Amino acid sequence: MSKTRQSPQEGRGAKIQPCPWPSASKPRRWQAEALPLALASVSRGHNGLVRACTGAGKAGLLAQVARCVLASEARGVVVVSTPTERLVRQLVATLERWVEPSSVGEWWGGQKRLAAVVVTCNPSLSTLASELLQRGLGVSVWILDEAHTSESPEVKRVAGLPVFAQAPRLGFTATPYRARADEGLSLFDHELYDYDLPAALKDGVVVPWSVVQWKAGDVPLDDACEAMCRAAVERGLGPGLVDAAFIEDAEAFARRLRGAGIEAAAVHSGLSEEVIDDLAAKLKDGELDVLVHVAMLKEGVDWPWLRWLCLRRKVASLPWLVQHVGRVLRVYPGKKNAVIFDPHDLLGAMPLVGNASKVGAQNPTARAGEGREREGGEREGSAQHKAAPLGEYDQRLRALVYRLEQDGKLRRKATRSEDRAARVSTETLARMVPLARTLARSKAAEADLDVLREGWGARLALTEGAGLDWIIAATALV
Repeated sequence: MSKTRQSPQEGRGAKIQPCPWPSASKPRRWQAEALPLALASVSRGHNGLVRACTGAGKAGLLAQVARCVLASEARGVVVVSTPTERLVRQLVATLERWVEPSSVGEWWGGQKRLAAVVVTCNPSLSTLASELLQRGLGVSVWILDEAHTSESPEVKRVAGLPVFAQAPRLGFTATPYRARADEGLSLFDHELYDYDLPAALKDGVVVPWSVVQWKAGDVPLDDACEAMCRAAVERGLGPGLVDAAFIEDAEAFARRLRGAGIEAAAVHSGLSEEVIDDLAAKLKDGELDVLVHVAMLKEGVDWPWLRWLCLRRKVASLPWLVQHVGRVLRVYPGKKNAVIFDPHDLLGAMPLVGNASKVGAQNPTARAGEGREREGGEREGSAQHKAAPLGEYDQRLRALVYRLEQDGKLRRKATRSEDRAARVSTETLARMVPLARTLARSKAAEADLDVLREGWGARLALTEGAGLDWIIAATALV
């Protein structure tokens, strides 16, 4: 993100001070640290972003920010926007525990009531803006929940309207980018606070996890996923989820699992909320072994009792993966760990999630020769086992290999790019795949990393600051 820039706001200059938290809500360490930074950003009219992993308690911090703004001299309405109506209802319930319930209004569908704090869903932002303008009301601060959705046309269009353009913005998200980590969010200037998975794991906010890859030979995907689900059920892991690409795919795989003696059902947008809630309750209570879902683990789904999931879909969206994995890592009474079945090795290819495993995952993504194979391809390891000989750098190289192998047009894209950092020659790109693959599989110690980088950098004879860091940065842009 670029440097902080200032934005005019109604009542500009009113300093917003931290106020006491509700007696029934003791803040977590990270919330207490992030609060004064968020308030200072709003006071100065800046557009800041708070990044915190799924399950960390972003809604509580959001509510406390609103509480402090209401207690200050800032004029105007506090607007809280979120992607869906379901999330509106959840945030209204949270805010009513933080501030006087009569101070909380909602604006969506048939519910349209203004108050000191107004919670709205993204599709209703434009009508809210019109209502505020008609009444001559300003916005003291615009709080964007699940801020990674702020790149949608409906949000960006409203951001340009005077009633919102003049208000400072404060975003909350676990994924402060679009499909890839190098794609920033244009409505925000800077990141105020970053509470990532390693820190959450250390604080006990999420549970440790094991990663199970498929290492039992080349078989059809659904054969591997069925075997993984069967292993989860036979080992008594508890309630689990498998993802599907579309409704018919979910129904078909659920039928397949039932045919294999596994109690399964499909959940998707074609079902009512009541039916979905009923199936979720049956999964939680043990009447079902697994649910096969289509895009159900998005924002607002709170099933902390989940014990395992199978990443059956092969996707390249980092926000999708982070949201998915985050749902199963939430803390729940009696839950000691979570298991992630990863037949495509997505956690090895996506650096953000993969990096977290080196800090405390019980069984990081396995590599050839590490650990002992078990049924379904699991490799067993100790809680203290280090994730990779090359640490974070190795994870980035694995991501590089994945991107190069998945995108056959990468070389042509790079040579056509107008971005200087992405102008890598076809010959250089042709060498990068074996280079990255060699380093990613290397057993060299961390201390040997500089030697490896120097040797390979010389062989590639790159210009403009040669080295693997530059290669990786360039490929991330194409």
